[in-house]
Parts: sequence; C-alpha cells; structure tokens
Amino acid sequence: MAKILFMKYDFRKMKLLYLASIVLFAPLGYSTENILSAYSYMLLISTIVPTSLFTYEQRADCGFDLMLPAKEGDRIAGRYLISAVTIIYEFLLGTVIAFILTKTTQAVWFDISVIFKFFVGGILICMSIELCILYIIGRGINPQVRSVMIMLPNMIIWGIAYAAINIFSDKLSSAKGIFSNFEMLGNIVLIVSLIFYIASMYVSTYIVKKKDFR
Repeated sequence: MAKILFMKYDFRKMKLLYLASIVLFAPLGYSTENILSAYSYMLLISTIVPTSLFTYEQRADCGFDLMLPAKEGDRIAGRYLISAVTIIYEFLLGTVIAFILTKTTQAVWFDISVIFKFFVGGILICMSIELCILYIIGRGINPQVRSVMIMLPNMIIWGIAYAAINIFSDKLSSAKGIFSNFEMLGNIVLIVSLIFYIASMYVSTYIVKKKDFR
C-alpha cells in the first residue's frame, strides 16, 4: 500500500507534465505522416517525465518526503511504479495519435502488439539504467550538472530513434511485413526489460540504504 501512496505522491508532483505531453508533444507527433515517428515523440516524454522528479527534488525542499512514515524501499518502488505507468500512458497517447494519422494521412498502420513490446521494453531497459545512475548520483551534485545528466541521455535516445525511423521511412511498406516476423523478438525484449526493471529497483534500494542521504 505504501508503494502505491508514494506513486500517487510522485504523480501529484508531475501531473502538469502529463498535460504537457498532450498539449505540446501530441501535436508534434501528429505533424508527421509516419506513426513510428509519432511514437518517438512519446518515447521522449516517457523518459523525461519520471526523471524530472529528480530535478524537482534538487530544487524543492526534500525534507518532507523523507519524514513520511515509510521504508526507503517503498519510496523507490513508488518512483519505479510511476515511471512504468508513465510509459504505458505515453504509449496509449502515441497509439491515439497513430490511429488519427492513419485516418487523416497516408500513414501505414503496424502491428500494435509488436510496437508495444519494443516501445515498452526498450524504454524499461533505458529507465532501469538511468534510474540506478540517478540514485547513485544522489542529491549532492550541482543542480545544473544534474539537469544536464538527466536531459542529455533522454535526448540522445530520442535522437537515435528518430533518426533511424527517418532513414528507413522510405521502406515502411516493406517494414510492415517485417514487423510481423518480430513477434518473438518483441516477447524476448519485453521479458528481459521486466527482469532488468525489477532488478534495477532492488539495486537502487540497496544503493540508497547504503547512503546517508539520497
């Protein structure tokens, strides 16, 4: 129960970012005629929103959440839960945009289950690494340096994904058939990502417990 409460606590801190993903990023996703490019914008926001919580902690008074009656593991589990919820939320938003694109442009529709596995699985693996690094860094680092360390990996991940999609955009018609053959690989990516994510949560908990402060 405490894990859910901390997830809700984190949600209250960043609920405006959820709105921003609709108001700012959804129109960017709709500006393309490639549904994979639309998903790439949601990929970016799904990594920025959870990691922005660490920037918030650097700026705001962090004493209150540490005074709440809960185990350190509950706080961290809540952070991991809200990150996973954010990924699913952004995927659903990307799917809505992709559906609208197929109805209003010449965009090609792909197997949604395959997109889901690679979208969620890929981001979970990235977040597993990034969240661990952020807990290792802790709160003692310079705020400006911390912000750069949060934003730069996200921008690099998005840049690589977006560039790859644009490079192969002229082959999307053939890619539709190729996607159907990626079902098993997608299953593997999703399973491995879940294992990574759960392991990352326990590693982060161990790291924080060994520190005097986050």
